[in-house]
Amino acid sequence: MSPSYLASGTLKSVLSLCLALSTTIPSVLSAPTQAETSSPWIPRSLKSLFEPRAATCNGVGVLLTNSGATKSFSFWTNNPNDSRTMLKTVTINSGDTQFVPLESGWAGTVQRGEFLPATWVELNMVGTAWGDVSLQQGCDGGATLSSTTDGTSQGFSENINDNADIPASAYFNPATQGTQCYGSGQCTTSATNVLDTTTGNYWAPQAANAASTNYIIGQLGGQTEALQKAFIGTNDWNTTPQVTSSNNCMAVTFF
Repeated sequence: MSPSYLASGTLKSVLSLCLALSTTIPSVLSAPTQAETSSPWIPRSLKSLFEPRAATCNGVGVLLTNSGATKSFSFWTNNPNDSRTMLKTVTINSGDTQFVPLESGWAGTVQRGEFLPATWVELNMVGTAWGDVSLQQGCDGGATLSSTTDGTSQGFSENINDNADIPASAYFNPATQGTQCYGSGQCTTSATNVLDTTTGNYWAPQAANAASTNYIIGQLGGQTEALQKAFIGTNDWNTTPQVTSSNNCMAVTFF
């Protein structure tokens, strides 16, 4: 067998193998399609710049969380004559938290909406901030107050004003309880599912509602436990502890 014949046979075999491989190996070197180039890789260090950041204490103020439906919240300044003046309102989407700045030394309350009765969170931003959840002027749902420095908290998450077994006498009745608005722009609610004052209305001559007081205390575990969660009734028998934050920043959640 001549060498030239062997060479031509070998070449023919190699060409046949290359042809077979070309039909089975995918075209890995082909140009990328539009779909493959629509989501470019971004380094994590740059991607984080475009992601939402959790709200944090940025000075004196409140980390305000809305765990209910989107709504507005109002901050009211306490006046020396036992009246109060609205400081500001903020709207927070459901599930969001927002830092609300306050002046050092400010004392007042924050609540859902602008009307009374309502669940109050009382705040005193005096270096070491302190405060409590108050149901003295009624209850329109759950709220908690937490320290941002020592882990202490108080309040409750249940919207106890929406239960089916509430006595009718425990509710604030907008049809029979006085003028709609009073001094300093303070107005009463037109809602019919708000539990009435437990200490007497400071804005009008209305006595404490015993049915509301008794119902709230029962819902929050009895008098001893309830008074660990919120300020209820008059000062002379209240044992509610104060929540404190050494950085003058508190965390408030409404449900």
